[in-house]
Amino acid sequence: MTNQNEICCFFVDGIPVAQGSKTLMRGRMIDSNPKLKPWRNAVALEARRYGQNKIPASTPIWLKVTFMFERPKSHLTKSGLAKSAPLQPVYKPDLDKLVRAIGDAISVNCQLLQDDSQITRTTAEKRYCIGSETPGALIQLFML
Repeated sequence: MTNQNEICCFFVDGIPVAQGSKTLMRGRMIDSNPKLKPWRNAVALEARRYGQNKIPASTPIWLKVTFMFERPKSHLTKSGLAKSAPLQPVYKPDLDKLVRAIGDAISVNCQLLQDDSQITRTTAEKRYCIGSETPGALIQLFML
């Protein structure tokens, strides 16, 4: 179903990375996770490919993200899913920190948004890949 207020919809392949704490190194604040920069760059690249030009600063945005993770092999038995396996990933990374990385990627890294403060609504979930899905993030932006 297509929403007429949808600005763009795109998938970023790869293991989603959270934007967490920063570390002081040689007088500069840097991200603690070395995987964050490549992840944000991958999000920005896809956002540029499927997004429009810069969205005006006065436009409120709804960010909808589904983060998909590969199910650990320990969750599986010869006959299928283990009874003790959780239905959703209840481990790190934290959902709010995953969303923070997306917001900064679409504003700071690719400037699709003037500022991530334009995001006035978020809907986000973490789940395991289903069937042949690959790990990554399905990102949708809507104008409110």
